Amino acid sequence: MVEDSSILDAVKGDPEVSTRSHATRLRCTHPTVLTRTQALGYRKVLTRWISHVLTDAMRFTRVSTCQSLPLRPQRKEFLEDLIAGDESWVLYDSNAHRAVWLSRGEDQPTQAKSDLHSKKCLLCCFRDSRGMLYYELLPQGHTVTGTVYANELQKLADAARQDGRDELLPTCSTITPGPM
Repeated sequence: MVEDSSILDAVKGDPEVSTRSHATRLRCTHPTVLTRTQALGYRKVLTRWISHVLTDAMRFTRVSTCQSLPLRPQRKEFLEDLIAGDESWVLYDSNAHRAVWLSRGEDQPTQAKSDLHSKKCLLCCFRDSRGMLYYELLPQGHTVTGTVYANELQKLADAARQDGRDELLPTCSTITPGPM
């Protein structure tokens, strides 16, 4: 017969160990340890997931950063200086639904609907607060790589210059992709 105190000591000493392991160590059956542990008011629960552990220094940095944000000078033109870019797969089919003129007795011509999976292209577009700056439809089956993105940024810079929005551009003469 195992005393409740020895089961309690085992559970408190190593709460992550299973009741089967405690039973082996205490030389008794698993159901005995399980029922006695539950009778003592203990239950087995899973740990709670957290995204990551923060040190005190990390917490202090986050708090001070959040407290400093309202103190920064408010710039109304902040949003005007931003360029947003996005990519989206779109169904691109130049076979548009056609309208035709017919006399009263003629039969209506037919046209097949586009297949939803036939021609999907990647649409890459860049805009600012005034509207669209640049967009590009990549060829079917192509995706954005580092080289494609660098070329798009260069074309975006050229489009911004042509539109007279030089103030949006960085001070460097060419745009190169950073580390990925």
